[in-house]
Amino acid sequence: MNITLADLRTANLARQEEWCPDQKPDLSFRGNELAGEIGETIEAAVQVLILSTLAGRASNLIKKLERERHGWIGSRVTAADLAEELGDIVICCDLVAITAGISLQEAVVAKFNATSEKNGLTVQLSPQPVSVKMLEWKQRDEYYQSALDDFQGLYVASEAGWRHTSFGSWHEAIGLDEAKAAAQADYESRIRSALAVETGQ
Repeated sequence: MNITLADLRTANLARQEEWCPDQKPDLSFRGNELAGEIGETIEAAVQVLILSTLAGRASNLIKKLERERHGWIGSRVTAADLAEELGDIVICCDLVAITAGISLQEAVVAKFNATSEKNGLTVQLSPQPVSVKMLEWKQRDEYYQSALDDFQGLYVASEAGWRHTSFGSWHEAIGLDEAKAAAQADYESRIRSALAVETGQ
């Protein structure tokens, strides 16, 4: 089994588009979600206590980032500060898994797929992910970029969101990078779905 964080990111983006296509969860929601998930692990040893501390720090940074986004008075942090704390959390999660004799990779795949099945969603993490090329984006005009897929279709992205010209639905995004990442995730999901049908997986 060979799952990378990039594979998880792709699957998460694709499932987010399927789960909540009209309104994306904001940082406040994700922070509460993180705290809730960490809270469920409070069952063992010092490492879990450290993990809880790290989660608390991350939640505090999320609060400050949201404060800045809303223009409220108070101390400020950067996304880089939050990235550092999230990196600590992932490392500590792996240490907890080592101590408990758990394969973190297998646990993530199993949990992700079980959540999809429970909620009737189609996106799954594959134990043997298929490498899918990156979409090649080109500037169309002042506002939009576009990229051809392998199905003679066209993805269009802007600061506000993205869509596939063959399917029509517009998906909101926060910034061009997020729009292009979500379009890439959709593209990879379609490629993997087509391969699964061909191979009977």
